[in-house]
Amino acid sequence: MKNGNHRKIYSQMRGVHLCKKTLAAMLAAGCLLCVLGGCGRGEIKQPGSLAGTEQALENKVRQLTAPSQGTADAQDLPVSGEETDLLAEGVNQFGLELFARLDQSENQFFSPYSISSALSILDNGAGGQTKAEIETMLGIADLSGWNQQMQLFLQKEWSEETKLLTANSLWIDMQSSLSEKLEADFLAPVSFYYNGEVFQADFSKDGENLVKRINAWVEEHTDGMIKDFKKEVDPDTTMSIINAVFFEGKWEYPFEGEDTQADGRFRNGKGQWERDVPMMNQWDVRLRYFETEQFQGVELPYKDSSLVMDILLPGREYDLSAYHGLDRQEQAALWQSFDLSREEEVETLSMPAFTMDITVEDMPGILQDLGMVSAFGPDADLDRIGPEKYVQDVAHRARIEVCEEGTRAAAVTEIVTADGAAIEISDRIEFIVDRPFVYAIRDRNTGMILFLGQVVSLASQ
Repeated sequence: MKNGNHRKIYSQMRGVHLCKKTLAAMLAAGCLLCVLGGCGRGEIKQPGSLAGTEQALENKVRQLTAPSQGTADAQDLPVSGEETDLLAEGVNQFGLELFARLDQSENQFFSPYSISSALSILDNGAGGQTKAEIETMLGIADLSGWNQQMQLFLQKEWSEETKLLTANSLWIDMQSSLSEKLEADFLAPVSFYYNGEVFQADFSKDGENLVKRINAWVEEHTDGMIKDFKKEVDPDTTMSIINAVFFEGKWEYPFEGEDTQADGRFRNGKGQWERDVPMMNQWDVRLRYFETEQFQGVELPYKDSSLVMDILLPGREYDLSAYHGLDRQEQAALWQSFDLSREEEVETLSMPAFTMDITVEDMPGILQDLGMVSAFGPDADLDRIGPEKYVQDVAHRARIEVCEEGTRAAAVTEIVTADGAAIEISDRIEFIVDRPFVYAIRDRNTGMILFLGQVVSLASQ
């Protein structure tokens, strides 16, 4: 675990060329969770079934997750309605709390859904105080119900134009110290609810080849957006859990390339005008829109989908502190205002095309601020995975590209463990995004915030 300022952010912005005239896509590649192990102590033994082949392990997990073993068939689970409301509420509250702990003076972008997915998988292997802290942080009242809601969201059907696909995998070192109930207590729910693939791994002797295998899996399940994700593996690793989310979407109302102003201007968070910013433009388009005393809000839908990008633009006499000064309930209500707003004729819509790549360092410090404390120390309880494991480090990186045709993005989360408002519509609506703004990519059906961020500066770095 790192010390120092855990708010340190690295960001990089480039122009629209990476997204120009290509299929608009959005992608989140999220959540690598590595469990590091050593010789281990205590009475927990290796389960004999883990000593077999990869196929034998998959067969064992399939048996454990079969409906005859007492686990509900996925077809019997509810598939619509309000079943994912608690999941969306938990993910959103977690995301807003995390966002509040990032540097408000810098560009930010991350995926609450990605990080929550990784922590949810970890929760299936946790117990005692560690489990209680994770569930309090995420708002999980009942893990079984939460798992079912995760499964429902993973099974949601999408169109060819806009889709959100999730994949999970478990990479297990067969020779390390693991719980004798690993299959039933951990592998079964992760496989059944999270569609986790199971792979054998030898982290101590086959690290170089394992890096290639993991990177190939990540690249495949992120449509090639995340390459060379792993540079190396720790030889003491016991297990790696990887979650990848692929999101691809085109705007319902695409911007025309010939309407993009290449020499646009953007006033950054320091009040300085940044020049030569590509500004995309539309006129006379009907969009969900609202105004308050401090904000304008506009919603950009993705084609044939419930997914949208919501943009909160502080008034010219305000800045981003108007948003960050709100408490979490007020922020949540502000995002919900989009669902209550009406479609209005927006006479002018102007917003920058941008690319952003951000790494958030020392996520452990942020998660401890949020209440997940015991997982990072000797009191951690991850015995469903193996003896005396604790979370050693957490990292998150996210990338987004916004252009005329749509949005393209990627996010990766790594968790490493080791042993031992009121609406007021004006007559003339102009939405000119030429100053810092906050934005989210949400699923309107559930209200879940999949990505959350802010743009303070568009200067190339």
